[in-house]
Amino acid sequence: MSSSRKLLFQQNETGTSLFTEFGTENSTFRDALAVRSNNPSLETTAYRQTSHETVFDPYSHHYVLYQHMKPVGTVTVTCVQDGLIDCHEYYPQRLLEQLGHLTASASHLRIRDNEICSYQTLRRVVREVWIHRLALGTRLNIVNVTTERLKGYRAMGYHRLPVPVFLHPRLKTESHTLVLPADPTVKSFIQDRIQDIDQPLSLQSVLDLVSQPVLA
Repeated sequence: MSSSRKLLFQQNETGTSLFTEFGTENSTFRDALAVRSNNPSLETTAYRQTSHETVFDPYSHHYVLYQHMKPVGTVTVTCVQDGLIDCHEYYPQRLLEQLGHLTASASHLRIRDNEICSYQTLRRVVREVWIHRLALGTRLNIVNVTTERLKGYRAMGYHRLPVPVFLHPRLKTESHTLVLPADPTVKSFIQDRIQDIDQPLSLQSVLDLVSQPVLA
């Protein structure tokens, strides 16, 4: 196992585990590509360029969910301060500029359709990823989700920003912009992990920043 590969959780009764690794020159990213493309053959072939790669992959953390050590889910997280993020052109630029050092973007969330892949699985994966990001200094997660997934993300504590819905340039889906700040005063699925966190970030401060009029 690579020295940079980190186990985030393991559930023996279901044979599931979640690993993360940074960058693209590793087996974790190869497994992430296999899930993105829904192509199991990538799990055992040499690393190669595919249409499922994105410009921000080399400076992102890739998280892969395994069942009996076969990749079945993935999500990628990119820090704003490290470079371009997914759909950056559609997000509030003032937010990215002023809170970029605290902000990470989640993208490429995929979970294969099998017996373990329920909403609870998705929720567990997103929660464990968030806990890992908190330890790395992230205080704001920004994502774009389809209309079908809005309800599930709101149940986790994500809040929709008052910005226009947009057509995702890669997926061609209608996308809504959501955020989850490390705000211990707001109910969320990570509230128990941020009660005494250093540098909390209030939801209201994020909404106020986005709502400020743009000066000519």
